[in-house]
Amino acid sequence: MLPDKHRQGLTSELLAKTYFIEQGYMVYSAENGLGPIDFILVKENEEPIFVDVKTFSTRRDGTKICRTGKKLKGFNIKIAYVDLKTKEVSFNMRDIRQFHKKYKQIRNAKGHFTGKFLKKNEMEQTI
Repeated sequence: MLPDKHRQGLTSELLAKTYFIEQGYMVYSAENGLGPIDFILVKENEEPIFVDVKTFSTRRDGTKICRTGKKLKGFNIKIAYVDLKTKEVSFNMRDIRQFHKKYKQIRNAKGHFTGKFLKKNEMEQTI
């Protein structure tokens, strides 16, 4: 039996493929399931689209978690977000600006991101 994380990922990928086929794309899947893309979308008279599928998720405060694409020189890899509750598939579920309006990245003395965030209203209270 697949762990929940893998089952959700597979479900998201299958929903995304179905959605894009319904949108008139031909879908070419990665042979082994490993690598920086999950599939390639092809439509007549359009450039191919390289797709990495991510399951939509939110933080405790309701802001969306925005994933970064795996970089591959010479390729523009788009992230397709799939909401398993609504079955919605979208390339534009990013609200990174909204997140950064609420939170500030915590950096160490060398200016490197520590992986932690501070709510901006909490930051104002400490000043």
